[in-house]
Formats: sequence, structure tokens, C-alpha cells
Amino acid sequence: MASYKFWKAQPVTQFNSAFEASDGPIREINPEDIPPEPEKLLPGYEWATLDLDIESHLDEVFHFLEEHYVEDSDNEFRFRYSKNFLK
Repeated sequence: MASYKFWKAQPVTQFNSAFEASDGPIREINPEDIPPEPEKLLPGYEWATLDLDIESHLDEVFHFLEEHYVEDSDNEFRFRYSKNFLK
């Protein structure tokens, strides 16, 4: 078998190790420990709650993704999700 130099240096389970994955949550969180208010954002940013059943909210998300969601480093390949897909 070939040597996997890259993966041997990564913090992942190694091929020759015995590891059993189990179903369930990654970490248990007590809902009472979650703060009722979201964390503060950097100046100039704010949290928003959007309802995609409201046409103006759907338009905002659609145009944001259309203008900013770029897949490649040359800024040429853009995702164009339909509004029905976003709903």
C-alpha cells in the first residue's frame, strides 16, 4: 500500500486504527444554556430574521447569492439558485 504522508500528518483517524463511529449528536447541549440573544457582531453588521414566504425577503436572499456566491477562484462560476429552490 502506498504511503499516505499527507493524511498521516492530519488530525484524522488513521487507516490502521480501530475506530467505531456512533450515531447521535456530536455534542450534547442543554437548551437552557443557550443565551436568548445572539452574540454581538462586528460594527456595521446586524442579525436579521428572514421569512422566505415574504417576496422582498426572498428577493434579497436570491440577489445576494446571485451576486456573491462564487464557486471558483476566478470569480467566473456562479451558482444561480431559483427562488423555488430557496423556498
